Amino acid sequence: TLTQSGVISRAGRWPFHALLYKNGGLVSGDLIFRDLASVSDLDGTLDWIKPTLAGATITYPGGFTTRTAVLGSRYDKSVPLLRGRVSFGEGNLATVLNPIPITNAAGLLIASPPVSGFSLQLTASTGLCKGNLPAAASVSPLKFQGVIFQKSPRGYGWFVGAPLPAGQGLPTGYVELATP
Repeated sequence: TLTQSGVISRAGRWPFHALLYKNGGLVSGDLIFRDLASVSDLDGTLDWIKPTLAGATITYPGGFTTRTAVLGSRYDKSVPLLRGRVSFGEGNLATVLNPIPITNAAGLLIASPPVSGFSLQLTASTGLCKGNLPAAASVSPLKFQGVIFQKSPRGYGWFVGAPLPAGQGLPTGYVELATP
């Protein structure tokens, strides 16, 4: 989780910079608030640097440097998510579970047909979601989290995956939710 504030120019530009990992890394770049039809209300590119860190880091112990595209979207809590499908990738999964169809049943998002061990909770007031992948995907159940982008309409998230060989840490995987 990252919270950051700053000055936004009259043109909607936000020079974004945040220190991470107890000031051992950073994320920095330019973001712009603008309406991109059927895509986003905020976009840009950020450079993300995680150095090699001594100690208990379990994800990417060797660090990384990457440039990543950023998208942001307004969220309207009055628009319900009725159905869609959830896909998972990377993360060193043992079994591919893609895609899992979901439907809204009395305010709860459920797999339809049911998938043993799968769960998905959507916080309707924020668009944040979280859930569990079944144990079949890994040695043990994995937790995932994400956010709904109604403008796309899609959702994106991540999970810490199944362990890699000794000393190589834990990989991350992605979650994508597509709605009709």
